[in-house]
Order: sequence, then structure tokens, then C-alpha cells
Amino acid sequence: MKPHAIFLLFCCVLFALALNGQEPDAERRVNVYLESIREDVPALRRFFHRMPKGGDLHHHFHGSVYAETFLREALRHDFWVHRADLTLQAPGFRPSGKTRRDWARLSDLRREGRLDAYSARLLQQWSNLYYVPGRAELSPHDHFFNAFPSFDAVADSCLGIGLVEIKNRALSENVTYIETMFTMPQHPIVPETRRHEVLRAGIADTAALFQTLSALFTEITAHPAFRSSVTAHNAFVRKLHETLEIDDDRFTMRYQNYVLRVKPPAQVFTDLTIGFASAQEEPLIVGVNIVAPEDHPIAMQDYRLHMYFYHFLRQRFPSVKCALHAGELAPGLVAPEELTWHIDAAVRIARADRIGHGVDIPYEPDALLPHMAQRGIPVEINLSSNAFILGIPLQEHPLSLYRRAGVPLVISTDDAGVLRGSLTEEYVLLYRNHAFRYSELKQLAFNAIRYSFIAEPGIRERILENLKTDFILFEQAVLGD
Repeated sequence: MKPHAIFLLFCCVLFALALNGQEPDAERRVNVYLESIREDVPALRRFFHRMPKGGDLHHHFHGSVYAETFLREALRHDFWVHRADLTLQAPGFRPSGKTRRDWARLSDLRREGRLDAYSARLLQQWSNLYYVPGRAELSPHDHFFNAFPSFDAVADSCLGIGLVEIKNRALSENVTYIETMFTMPQHPIVPETRRHEVLRAGIADTAALFQTLSALFTEITAHPAFRSSVTAHNAFVRKLHETLEIDDDRFTMRYQNYVLRVKPPAQVFTDLTIGFASAQEEPLIVGVNIVAPEDHPIAMQDYRLHMYFYHFLRQRFPSVKCALHAGELAPGLVAPEELTWHIDAAVRIARADRIGHGVDIPYEPDALLPHMAQRGIPVEINLSSNAFILGIPLQEHPLSLYRRAGVPLVISTDDAGVLRGSLTEEYVLLYRNHAFRYSELKQLAFNAIRYSFIAEPGIRERILENLKTDFILFEQAVLGD
């Protein structure tokens, strides 16, 4: 047989293998090994701890710092703590009058011999450590969301420490990229109170609503504090990132601005406008998200309005990416009809580039899944988070609907510090509760880089090439080659 005929035959064989979906030999052999340890949880944890996992795209900075770090910083700075409800106050706080006896410095508790007991209570309040369903005062949902305001007083003193902690932990479990919801510009712009109801009333007429938003946008961007807020925020993020040397040849981090969806609507729009402007100008800030409990009364009331805010601002800032929390709802948490439209509105009105959670997909319009698959809109799957907060059993998670429809998936941690988890554990839970082959798990790791919002030329490509090499070395180690 002539050389060109041999080459043609070889190409035909490769093409046939691709059509048949057959895996490369190394992937097939690793899958055989993985199946052999399916019921051996320690072995699975060892496997997935060592497996390259690409990135973590649904990641809240404050919720990912472990509570022990907050406690260590509170002790170092000698914060005040309320003896009853454990509220923290910074060292400059000065209790007075009858309330003085209700407060103690942490150093006072140490002298009293009560620091260990209070430390345990703080760790429990700031995370799900020691949380026992049915015996706790708060539901898992409320316990989770109440953790954030309870450690807010100390969290901002941990920005640098927290970033380094998150980076080092990622490297230890072979995660090479994190896209974290970090912080928002601080600004003094407060819209007039009447604006809130004007916006809510305008939802019935989108043309009129966009005219109102256009006028408000002009007013916000012309405010003297607008430009200084954007500039100061971006300079802060870049200085912190570069001073801490977060990026190196093994690891990359990028940031999303976020806003709180439980504020009055004109304030949400103001915050979003500043967040979009910031992300457009700073390559390290790659997107804008919206956070807080989706089932909160204000969030439910204004959800569609918020989607129109995104629609409007994406026209003004077309290069800014958006990953939206949408469909983080479950039966019983809200009225049944409210489960039927949130993801659809995020995709079709706000034009989200990625969806976070997406749990209410069984109740959303039939046309939504094929639309997301066609547009390549991935869903950030957060198994531990959805199990703890929403009570979704791991084996009943609706990721199966996305998977069958061909919607891209990425596996994320959400708030590993509060949930006491890791990306390794998310992969263990995924494998034990859903029928994924090794080749599919490997694809999830690559998805976390391919669907990232990295904007700078060449960086995504470099990370992908490194990930390919890491998988070759991992598979060789597993197979003993």
C-alpha cells in the first residue's frame, strides 16, 4: 500500500473513532480504574484531589474564605463581640452606658477563660460547621445567608490574606483558575427615593422604562463621584492583585463585580452602572453579577426589572460579560408559578453569558434548554450549595436535564468556606451521584477554562495548553506508565 493511501486510511480510522465517540486508550483505561473505585470514597477523594480540575467559575470570595481565617484576624485585631448574639465590631467601637456589659473584646474573653467556647460558636455561626438539621435554630437556607452579615465586620480586613489562602488551596488541589465575585466600587451616589417606584411602575412599558433608564444613566455617569469611584476601585483591585502576585505560571485569578439584588431598584441600577463601567475598563475584572437570596421578597418583586437593567447596560457596555444567579429556587421556597421563568428571563432579557445554579429548570419553558444549548450558554453547577441551602438531593439535581439537552456544564464550589467544601469534593459528589465517564469529567475541567471570561489575548490559550499537559501527566501517574 502506498504511503498516501496508508495516511488516508489512518485518517479514516480516526474519523470513524470520532464518529463512534470512542475514547483515546488512556481515557478508557483511566475510566476502568475510576469505575473500580466507585464505592471506595477515600480512593475517589484521592483521585479527584489529584485530577486537574481547570477552574472554579461560580465562586464568592467572602464565602470561600474559611471561618478560621476570619476568627484569626478578629483575634489579631482584638475585635469586640456581643456576648449574646455574637455580633462583631471593629476595634474602634466604643460601647457605652447600659450596653457596655453586653460587649467584650476577644482579649477579655481570653482572660475570662471563655475564648474557646466563643470561638466555637463563631465558627458555627460563620459556616455550616457543627450544623445539624432539625436541631438548629435556623433552617439551612437562613443559616447560610445569615453567615455573611455576621462576619462582614472582619471580612474586609482579610482581603489580601483571603486571596492568598484561596490561591494556595486551589493549587493544592490542582485548580489553575478562579473567577471570584470579589467586591464592588464604593460610591456616595444615592438616587432620589421617588426613582424607585418610577422604575417599578415602568416595567409595564419597556419603551418607557428604557427612556427612564437612559435619563438615570446620564445622571449617574455625570455625577462627580462616578469617575472617581470607578478609577479608585479598579486601581485598588489591580494593586492588590499585583502586590500579592496572584497570577503566576501555575495559577490565574480574575474578578467579577457584584451588586446586591435586595436594594431599592434605582440603587441597584446605580450599582450596576458603576460595576459595568469598572469591568469595561479593567481587564482583571471580567464580569458583573447580582447576588443575595433570589427568594427574598425584594429580589422576587424586582427580578424582571433587574433583567431589564442588564439588558439596558449590556447595550451601553457590550464588551462586559455577565454570569447571573438565576433559578436558585426550589419547590416550596416560593410559589409554584415563580419557578417557571427566572432562568428564561436571565437568558432572553438580560442575555446572560453563563447561568449560576439554574435549579428550577424543570419548570421553565420547553424551548429554553435547546436555546441555551444552541447559544452555548453554560450552567454553573453547585451541588453542595444546592443540597444544603435548597434541600435538593444530590442524585435529584436537575443537571441531568442540561446534560441531555447538550447545555455546557461547569462544576463550581459557590461558597466553599461557609459550606466547608472544596472543588475536589464537588467532583466526588458528582461522580457518586451521576453517571459520568472519566472523559466527561475531563471535559468539565476544560469547560471551566473555555467558558471563563478571561479577556486578555493568549491567557486562556496558555491555561488550556497547560491543562492538556497536566492531564497527560495525571493519566500517566494513574496508569503507572
